[in-house]
Amino acid sequence: MGALLTADDPIAAEVAAANIWECPNLVRVDGQWVLLVSLWRSGNAVGLLAGVRYLLGDLVASGQGWTFKATSGGVLDDGPAFYAPQVLAEPGRTLLWGWAWELGRTDQYTADAGWAGVLTFPRELYVRDGALGMRPAAELDGLRLQKVDVRSATPFQAPAFELVATGPVALRLIDEGMDQLVSVAEATAADPARIFVDGSIVETFHRGASHTTRAYPTFCSSWVVEGAAVTAYRLARRGRD
Repeated sequence: MGALLTADDPIAAEVAAANIWECPNLVRVDGQWVLLVSLWRSGNAVGLLAGVRYLLGDLVASGQGWTFKATSGGVLDDGPAFYAPQVLAEPGRTLLWGWAWELGRTDQYTADAGWAGVLTFPRELYVRDGALGMRPAAELDGLRLQKVDVRSATPFQAPAFELVATGPVALRLIDEGMDQLVSVAEATAADPARIFVDGSIVETFHRGASHTTRAYPTFCSSWVVEGAAVTAYRLARRGRD
């Protein structure tokens, strides 16, 4: 039926430059057509996964099929560990899950562990002011258990938790000889940020954008929250506390 989109589209060529567009998702969000593509780039005979881009545009009849004409676009998630999302269109909303790969782990480490990569928390897509935004799915509120004391940068351990910040916030993972800045957001009371942690995945949502990364706590490491206006909740994990 013909090509839906090619690099002849000037906006797609600029926003989503790649050798291959993988895992395309075409969905209508808030009355606007949205096309998601995951970028595969090659260099020196090595493939490179280069994140995910979104394109807003229109579907134009072309012969027996349709052509997508992009009008704008941008980065779907600006973190270093986000790829290959899939969408689920429901009545009244569109949900999205992404895949978060391993960061800094060797092939031998993942082979010994027996697993690699995790799914993100579910997100809800929306279009506002000509841009695609994401927010945590409403059902995630139901995972909240008791609050966690994070005052005065008190180190704590928790397998899964959520931070709700109404002021500047930073999340660090500390261990003997290691201090890793994992997430940061310049949140305000009018523009709060939410940070979700489950095991080694860390997802930050702020101003309609998301940042997905990985951090690997051990039995000896602790989390530290910097920020005076932060509420922390321990989260239930797949039916377990």
